[in-house]
Amino acid sequence: MEAFTALIADDEPLLRAALKRALAQAWPELKIICEARNGKQAVELFEAERPQICFLDVHMPLLNGVEAAMMLSGRAQVVFVTAFDRYALDAFEAGAIDYLLKPIEPARLEKCVARLKAKLQEKPIPPADFALLPTDQNALQKILQDLLQRQPRIQPPTARWLKVACGQALKLISAEQIVYLHAQDKYTTVHWIEQGITLQGIVRSSLKVLLAQFGPERMMQIHRAYAVALSAVDSVRKLDGDSAQLSLKGSAKTLPVSRRYLTQFKMD
Repeated sequence: MEAFTALIADDEPLLRAALKRALAQAWPELKIICEARNGKQAVELFEAERPQICFLDVHMPLLNGVEAAMMLSGRAQVVFVTAFDRYALDAFEAGAIDYLLKPIEPARLEKCVARLKAKLQEKPIPPADFALLPTDQNALQKILQDLLQRQPRIQPPTARWLKVACGQALKLISAEQIVYLHAQDKYTTVHWIEQGITLQGIVRSSLKVLLAQFGPERMMQIHRAYAVALSAVDSVRKLDGDSAQLSLKGSAKTLPVSRRYLTQFKMD
């Protein structure tokens, strides 16, 4: 069986590694020949290495995944990877492009792999010749233009401080102090360290809003109701079934990791 080659582009190293591990399970013959941390680097590596498949995160700095795909001009099979699961799925479904939702579920990845194999068997893309038929190219450009128009411009997260309600007082804490977030009803409890002591307070924002403010380079969602600072993670231990337990540095406190988010960690 012919071994195809691929590029993975995501600005979050943990998510790149998780996708790489998942692909090794779902498609052992696939060779991941390059990884990019932004859209600009993805395009540069594509031009240098010419992979036949590109897994592109939709939201990346410098160039986003849609812009990068447009610069590839249909010269590779493109799979978009996104954490935003509703704003453009109809466009993702519309043609020669597939998509994966973060965190990536094994069953969905298997379907994506099967679709890619079918396309490559139907019309292989050899390393020396990346030209698609004009009708395919026109359809691809239409889908990409549609995605680009639908996609809101996401600014890089810049939040460094957070206002937290502590009883009757309002406290301003640094983002670097935050250990984890716990969503509860219409508010989120923030746990942080100050002078070696763990404190907590409340903000009237959803977990989704807070994660968007701080960005994936600082906070990681591990459960529907929990997110943790990457710098605070000590270890993760798999439990019976499809869940795990996360231990915090310098603390006896543990947090639940649900099955949906296990792909972010290497679980034997």
